[in-house]
Amino acid sequence: ILECRKLIQERGLNVVIEPIVESESAKESGIRPKFEQMIRDIKAGKYNGIIAWNPDRLARNAKDSGEIMDLLDKHIIKDLQFVSFTFQNNTAGKMLLGIAFVLAKQYSDQLSDNVKRGIRNSVLEGKYLSKAKYGYFKDINQFLRPDGNNFVLLKTAWKMRLEGQTQEVIMKYLNDNGFSRATDKTGENHEPYKWSKTRISELFKDPFYTGVLN
Repeated sequence: ILECRKLIQERGLNVVIEPIVESESAKESGIRPKFEQMIRDIKAGKYNGIIAWNPDRLARNAKDSGEIMDLLDKHIIKDLQFVSFTFQNNTAGKMLLGIAFVLAKQYSDQLSDNVKRGIRNSVLEGKYLSKAKYGYFKDINQFLRPDGNNFVLLKTAWKMRLEGQTQEVIMKYLNDNGFSRATDKTGENHEPYKWSKTRISELFKDPFYTGVLN
């Protein structure tokens, strides 16, 4: 936004609305309410141009980029201004813009594939990618390790449940015996943890403790 404001000053652009900040990803169409409102406002004639940092901030999917290109072709969008991309509203300029949109989509798709592949490989190696499970700490290599006495307390809690003890009794047992959670990758530092009815219920529904990792 700061760089766009600098661009506005340098080029003397006439801005009629405050910045549109979208929290949803541009990777998928139909999930960005502010983008869709912007398109409706442009079609209604409230403004006729867009300022953005780069084309990939506008769209990284075929539908949204196609919408921008169509409005350019119909002269409803009169101009686009970018901080890190040069656009001219002519045949060659629209061709380069189209290529930029395609490259943005390709980069986004490839990044998603790479992330998924990395996650699959990590899981196959036995690594855990989220916050450490109760009774464990996650070491520097992302492996879960039994967390000393907290692991013993949790193991006892499961044994109590198998023997028919209520969740309320088990919750009190864990809280009374000072259950805590590790705060680093060594398992040496901890913070107090207070069990609630919701958390204890979730614990006994988690298949991880039977050896199944989702």
